[in-house]
Amino acid sequence: MSPRRKKAADEAGSEEGSLEAAPKKKRAAPRKPAAKKAAAPLSYPGLPPEPKLSPMIDVVKKSAPAPAPSPAVAPPPKPMGTSIPIRPSSAPLPQKISIEPDIRAGEAQADEWPPALHKDDNDLTHPPKVLLQSKRMPKLEVEDILEEPEEEHEPDREDLRPAVRTGMYRKIVVGFVALALIVGALVMYVAYAQATITVHPRRASVSTERVLTVTRTPQGAEEVAGDVAEVTVAGERTGTPSEATVTDGIATGFVTLINESNEDQTLVPTTRLLTPDGTLFRIRARVNVPAKGRLKTEVYADQPGPSGDIGPTRFTIPGLNAALQKLIYAESDAPMTGGQVSTGVVSQADIDQVETGLREELERQAKEELEKKLAGDWSGRAYEIEDASRFQSAAAGETADGITIRLTITVRMAVFDRDKAVEIAAEDLRRALTSDRELVGVSADTAEFELEDADPASGTASLRVSVHGESRVSLESPLFDASKLRGLDLDAVQTYFQGIEGVEKIDVKFRPFWIKRMPDLADHIEFKIEK
Repeated sequence: MSPRRKKAADEAGSEEGSLEAAPKKKRAAPRKPAAKKAAAPLSYPGLPPEPKLSPMIDVVKKSAPAPAPSPAVAPPPKPMGTSIPIRPSSAPLPQKISIEPDIRAGEAQADEWPPALHKDDNDLTHPPKVLLQSKRMPKLEVEDILEEPEEEHEPDREDLRPAVRTGMYRKIVVGFVALALIVGALVMYVAYAQATITVHPRRASVSTERVLTVTRTPQGAEEVAGDVAEVTVAGERTGTPSEATVTDGIATGFVTLINESNEDQTLVPTTRLLTPDGTLFRIRARVNVPAKGRLKTEVYADQPGPSGDIGPTRFTIPGLNAALQKLIYAESDAPMTGGQVSTGVVSQADIDQVETGLREELERQAKEELEKKLAGDWSGRAYEIEDASRFQSAAAGETADGITIRLTITVRMAVFDRDKAVEIAAEDLRRALTSDRELVGVSADTAEFELEDADPASGTASLRVSVHGESRVSLESPLFDASKLRGLDLDAVQTYFQGIEGVEKIDVKFRPFWIKRMPDLADHIEFKIEK
């Protein structure tokens, strides 16, 4: 293909592309040119006159396109001045040429004839440029002047697409966005909705007892380390009736006679004993005080009345010479009583008061002795007390000037590991609770210990342990099943927990704050218990 033909083909392709891209518009009706005097037909010397052409020439293309000429062989050029032959309409034409005059009103048309020939007009593969010169003839529009047939091609896909209105797309987009927001809100609700239920329990007191064995070498689960010992103590205490008449009496008591000389000393009854303040007492019976020895005897006051009620003191013996008074004398280690006598009816309360005071004194004395026997750093202690003997001078309801009680008791004590004993008993208490409750705690300070069957010889004893604690509802209870609360509102949740014994009240917290129902997922419901 020659460069001219290649250039024409490229221009035709670009023009078709531009025409396809731009929307088609209706062609404006051609303006009729002003009437002018018809020009004489062109004639050239030596050539026949050109036939008249109509303003529009339609050349119908054959059904089967003619083969394109070989680009290697170019048609022979025609001599200058030859006319373009017009084929009859019956013959098939390879091209369709549409020429329409475009004459603008008011524009002068140049009548320069004959038109100048161009040097390229010898190439008959294109229409002569003389026909296209706007200054020499009316402007013509050539749609297709190529000899080669158009190649058949498939229509553009964009041309085959149906026309879609923009409003429909907008509705689809808005609907999709709205649906996405709704689905997102549902997903957020299901995935992030949570509820926390805080339970305020109602506590209850619980207690239990457990018998353990105290031994020096514990081996079993029911044995605790410890030791056992015992002592026996005795004592006497005197009391007066609470409702009695007070009268003067003779004070009495006991003294210890001391002989520091080298010879025995005999003292007859009524021998005088004199206190430093001048109070006189007498010996009730005859006594013989051995040399370098001591002897205890009873004395009484020389005069009745409260003056004879004196405390422990030293006595001299006025009947001996001055030298012997320094070697032989008396001492008292208890007060003299009886200078005032209360006579009345003895009541049981009077007896209990005297006995309680005496028992407390004897127990304190026994514990002091046991602490000395059982050395070691033991945290727990338990006691077993047994009365060996008891004497009471007057019974309840009798009239007497006083009441005297004498006691002899045996006290056994066991020392042991207190924390271990409480731990074993607390475990029993925990196992005794039902599955709906849990043990809050056991107070070791309130634990009680009682000693039974103590054997000091073997160092073993039975120890009864009593512990006290508090229990509350347990979150492990089947009643706290989150699946039973799914989807319930706040009122329904409150009603559910009101039917559980041991629950005082509940607090419910939702997240996010705007939801008012329990989540649909059981694992998004959390239980807490108020401490």
